[in-house]
Amino acid sequence: MLPAVAVSTGLTLVIFLTGLFVVFTPLPVAFTFVRKGTGAALVVSIAALAGLVVLYRLPGEPVTFLPMMVFRPSVPLKGVMALSVVYLVYYLWLGWVVGLSSRRTGRWSSLEPSVAFMTFLGLAVPAAGLFAFVFATQMNLWENLGAGLQDLFRRMIDLQQSAGLSEEDAAFLRASAPLVVTRFLQVLPALWVDLTLAVLSLVVLFLRRWTREERLFPNWPDFGLWRLSESWIWAPIGAGALYFLNAYAVTSPVLGIAVLNVLIVLAAVYFFQGLAVASFFFRSRLSPLMRMAGYLIFFIFIQVGLVLLMAVGLSDFWFDFRKLKKVA
Repeated sequence: MLPAVAVSTGLTLVIFLTGLFVVFTPLPVAFTFVRKGTGAALVVSIAALAGLVVLYRLPGEPVTFLPMMVFRPSVPLKGVMALSVVYLVYYLWLGWVVGLSSRRTGRWSSLEPSVAFMTFLGLAVPAAGLFAFVFATQMNLWENLGAGLQDLFRRMIDLQQSAGLSEEDAAFLRASAPLVVTRFLQVLPALWVDLTLAVLSLVVLFLRRWTREERLFPNWPDFGLWRLSESWIWAPIGAGALYFLNAYAVTSPVLGIAVLNVLIVLAAVYFFQGLAVASFFFRSRLSPLMRMAGYLIFFIFIQVGLVLLMAVGLSDFWFDFRKLKKVA
């Protein structure tokens, strides 16, 4: 078991440090949990966290590729290391959440309740750890994070200016930096929920594919046949109406931000339903080669693809593209 634990620990750290593939960080832990049990998964998690701390504690200045180092010097090294540890804990915990939920059966083990449970559990524990750290260190996390983002934004503008951006445009972007950062922080809760949904989906996808004999999530339907219940159509209608009511009548900043966060989360939910529609037609109408080409086109034009799949997922309530209502 020791070689498997060592390999899983190394993979966890490497994937986490790549940045681009960080969303796959929970996979080694989840795979170890399913194949080797909770003890091995616990050792992998602790060893990965210890390895990350050691990288920050190496003699000399920590290397710039380490997570959260972009926020220095606006955020002190102690804060950077703590944020990085919490960030890794978040991904490790998602691996545990998937492993713990993978064999659940019973009333709440169908797809929607399972995903809701995993999302809540995946967010609650890291958030509690983050708040505990902030309370213990008296660190003004929101202010430091905002300052770090503004500093990062300014450095990006300087880089663009050195590549040919005009002084007038650079000055406009610098003046807009505080507003951009403020708006980003306002929708950060919804973006965190959406990230969690995306990470959980990818981990479950690959874990089920690599462990077919384990029959994980036995009560989940084929993804191409999954469809939200009809009651979900009222969520965007209600949230959208409340958003415009607040914009033109109530004018409460807090309510506006809260409703906007709800709408962003709902957009992710309908994206997954749109993805299920696309998966259904890809698998029933296209050859494997054409399916691969379709997915490649989607990732090339990902911004257009995201909006298109959201629209398809929402309109599926009315048009029932897969004719699942007749089957039911």
